[in-house]
Amino acid sequence: MLACLLALMGAVFAPQSEALPQGVAVTWNGRSVTDAEFGGWISSSLGSGHEAVQEALRHLLQIRLVESEAAARGFSASSAAVDARFEEARLALENAGMKLKQELAARGMSESEFRKLLGDSLLHEQLVRADLELAADAPVSAAQLQEWSDQRIATLLVSPKPASPEFVIDAGVQRITRAELGEVLLRTTPAERLRELGGQRALEEALPAWGKERGIALADSILLQEVEWRRQRVAENPNYQGATYEGLLSARGISLDDVLSGAELRVTGWLRLYSAEVWSDAWFDALPEAERREIEDELGAVREVSWLMLHASDDKVSELDLNLAEAAEELKTWAAQVSTAADFGELAGKYSEHEPTRRRKGELGLMHRIEPGMDPLLVGESFEAPVGTLHGPITVQGGLALIWVHAEHPAPEPAALRAAYRRARHDEAQARFLDGIGLRTRWDSVER
Repeated sequence: MLACLLALMGAVFAPQSEALPQGVAVTWNGRSVTDAEFGGWISSSLGSGHEAVQEALRHLLQIRLVESEAAARGFSASSAAVDARFEEARLALENAGMKLKQELAARGMSESEFRKLLGDSLLHEQLVRADLELAADAPVSAAQLQEWSDQRIATLLVSPKPASPEFVIDAGVQRITRAELGEVLLRTTPAERLRELGGQRALEEALPAWGKERGIALADSILLQEVEWRRQRVAENPNYQGATYEGLLSARGISLDDVLSGAELRVTGWLRLYSAEVWSDAWFDALPEAERREIEDELGAVREVSWLMLHASDDKVSELDLNLAEAAEELKTWAAQVSTAADFGELAGKYSEHEPTRRRKGELGLMHRIEPGMDPLLVGESFEAPVGTLHGPITVQGGLALIWVHAEHPAPEPAALRAAYRRARHDEAQARFLDGIGLRTRWDSVER
C-alpha cells in the first residue's frame, strides 16, 4: 500500500521552493517566466516523443478516461469510500515514520487535490472490476489497472496531430491542452532537471539579446562547424563502434534537419561566441608558460592506443588470481606472438581482462597527455612508447598491461587549440553567463 501511495503522490507532484513569487517559475534580468509559459515551453522543447512527455500524457489521459467512462456508466466514489482510503493512506505513511500532511506539503499538493486522486483511483478500480466481471469487493491488481489504461490510451497517443497548437491531443472528449500537459510536467519533473531546463529557457532568450547588444550575429557557419565537430567526436570514440552522428540521431528519432533548426544547437553556437569573449585571444596571449603547457597537454597532441590488460596483485585472494610476476610472464608469452597491430588486436580481443575494451580488440581510442578519467600510469607509458611497436609489460592500476600505439596526431594549430579549449569549458561558460544575468528558478533552494 505504501509503495502505491507514494507512487501516486510522487507521480503527480514534485517538491518546489517558494523563493520566487507565486506562479513564477524562472527569472533573469527582470524577465519573469510564469508557470504556464514555462510548462508549455518544456512540453514543446522536449518533444512529443520524450519519455517524460509521454508519461505526463498517460497520466492526464488516464484521469480523463476514468472520469468520462465512470460518468457514462453512472459510477461514483462515495465520500465514505474516499474517507476510508484517505485514512488508510494516512496510517500507511504513519507506520513508515512519515506524516501525510508533510508529504503533501513537500509535493505542493492540497488535501482536496489528494482526495480527488484517491476518488479517481476508486473509480478506476470500479471500471476494471466491471470490465473483468469481478465481484464488487474483489481486489484489483496494479497490473490489471495498468492493462485497462494501456489498452485505451495507446491509440490516443498516436492520434493525428491536432490542428490547433493549443492542443497536444484533440480526440473528442479526450482533449489535452499544452498548458495542462505543462502543468503536469512541472509537477512530475525532478527539481534538478527543472533547474537545468530553467537555465536552458533563459539561454534561448538571453544569449541572442547579449549578441544583439554587442552587434554579434550567429552565422550558419558556426552551427555547421559545431555539427562537424560532433561528427568527428563520434567517429573518434571507439564506444560508438563505427556509428555516425547522423545514425545516433536517427536511433533517437531525430533528423539532422531537426538539430539544425532546433534551439539546442543555436544555444551551443551562441555559447561558442560568448566563450570567445571570456577566453579571448588576449587572455591566451597573457597566460603564464606553465598554464600554456598544461593546456597543450590537455588538448594538444593525441595518441591512438590499444591495450591488453591483466588483473594482478601480490595480495592474492584465491589461487586463480595472478600475482604481478605471474601476470608479467603471461604477458611476455603473448607478446612473443605479436608482430603487427592486427596480431595485437586479436590477442587483446581474446585475453584482455578489461571487458569494455576487450570487446573492441583492446582499443582505448585517442588520449592526450592529460586525460581525465584515465589511469595516469597508462597515459604516461602511452606517450613514452614508440609508435607502431609493442610496449610492456607496464604497471597500470589493478594489474599489468601490454600497449600498442597505433599513431600520434600532432597538436592543432593555435587557433584550433584555442577553439578546443573553449569547447571543453562549455559548462563553465554556461554557468558564467547564467550567473551574469542573475538566473533564478523556483527550484533553486530545493535540496540537491
